Amino acid sequence: MSEFSDFLDIQTQTAWGRTLKEFAAWCNPSPGARILDAGCGPGLLPALFTQAGHFAAGLDLDFSLLRDSPFTHSIVQGNIYHLPFTTCSFGLLTATNVIFLLGDPLRALREARRVLSADGQLCLLNPNGFLKVP
Repeated sequence: MSEFSDFLDIQTQTAWGRTLKEFAAWCNPSPGARILDAGCGPGLLPALFTQAGHFAAGLDLDFSLLRDSPFTHSIVQGNIYHLPFTTCSFGLLTATNVIFLLGDPLRALREARRVLSADGQLCLLNPNGFLKVP
């Protein structure tokens, strides 16, 4: 099984898909919002936002995760440190399981701020080593 198939299965065949649905609802974007999901993998989260009536794009550095995705209509290959979008072009930027993996997370967050509108939101979902689940 390829890395893409594994990741697509994780997003669509496990509880992670439900988590992404809950996260999308929690983000509560304005009607018709322009949304960027940085580090989207196969792209389930942008697809969920699109299904809810928003314009949503996904970005991931790893082309193998994007190729053959059923969600490719809104996904681009790119680098989170150099987002290929104009300044102030999104009302919401999401990143799930990405920021903690980066060598320079502050640099990525500054780049996220650049593409967000003045009243834009940044919503992150990342593991927390301090959270203990019984």
